Amino acid sequence: TLTTKLKSTSLEPDRCSIFFAYKWQWMGGFVTFMIYMVTTFSLYVPDWSFVVYHDQKPEKFT
Repeated sequence: TLTTKLKSTSLEPDRCSIFFAYKWQWMGGFVTFMIYMVTTFSLYVPDWSFVVYHDQKPEKFT
């Protein structure tokens, strides 16, 4: 079924219990972070410079 499983609302006092209790949320956050990092640093931007013409005179901005 697609219902929510009942869990206890209190965590055991363990150092890693927060990671084990929310492992799917941590995994989703990590996947989202990796997609963000890959798209940020792997997309190719050829050049951020452009030319604007004012009164038939080109002016380059970088």
